[in-house]
Amino acid sequence: MVVMALIVQAPFSSVTAHAASPVKLVQPLSGTGKITVKLKKNSLLRSAKKSIAIPKGARVRIVPSTRNGTLGQQDVTYKSDKKAVASVTKKGLIKAKKLGQAKITVVTLDETKKITLTVNVVKNYRVNGIRKSFVNLALDTVGEIPYYWGGKPDYPGWEGNGFGEEIEPDYLGRTRRGLDCSGYVAWVYWSVTGIKPGGMGTVNFTKSLELEEISYSELKPGDVGLIRTPGLPSNHIGIFVGLDAKNGKPVWVHCTGTPRNTVVCEKTDMFSVFYRTF
Repeated sequence: MVVMALIVQAPFSSVTAHAASPVKLVQPLSGTGKITVKLKKNSLLRSAKKSIAIPKGARVRIVPSTRNGTLGQQDVTYKSDKKAVASVTKKGLIKAKKLGQAKITVVTLDETKKITLTVNVVKNYRVNGIRKSFVNLALDTVGEIPYYWGGKPDYPGWEGNGFGEEIEPDYLGRTRRGLDCSGYVAWVYWSVTGIKPGGMGTVNFTKSLELEEISYSELKPGDVGLIRTPGLPSNHIGIFVGLDAKNGKPVWVHCTGTPRNTVVCEKTDMFSVFYRTF
């Protein structure tokens, strides 16, 4: 059996790690990261397909090893099927060149061990200042605030809002004080900026702040997305927090109703209308 572990060792300049989030986000790399590929000794020729996402412009070194220690670069060969997207040198240095997907194959010289690594080259987001605070607060609230139909914040921050307290049930019988999707996004915005949005509904949140509509390709962590249903202006809103570190898919934090009834962080393509927040 071939085993591969992913270890990235480089300073990060993006959002921090959050135990509550089930999704690992792509982090911009400063310097060179490291991927340790572990090949089990005396294994048969197999291909263990793994997937990672690397920011465009980043460099990540593959370090081949076995249980007994690190192999020399002279003991393996490397090959990329799309060098224009992600190239790899004879010494195992991956260079993420262009947005897209490439497959990099690592093979021992005796051809008894082989591993294929799918590399998704994604945008290199550098989240600083208020965007970083906005995203980090959203991630910190995963699983911490109940969903309550029509729930809006009374104050910025945690104090005074009474999240989780028993109250009269909403139309689906939920009895814990919390926020609905737009109330949640408005609360995060208010808590981080100190500015109370003039509207806390799904549509009037974006209108009251005069947010600019943008395309998916223009999204940055901290921007917001809406779901548009035919015949309705919108029925849900969430916060874009980055890309999944495995496959580069968009990751969103949003406050959702039944069956989860709380703030969640997940990979999803359900958001289709996007707005620049900052």
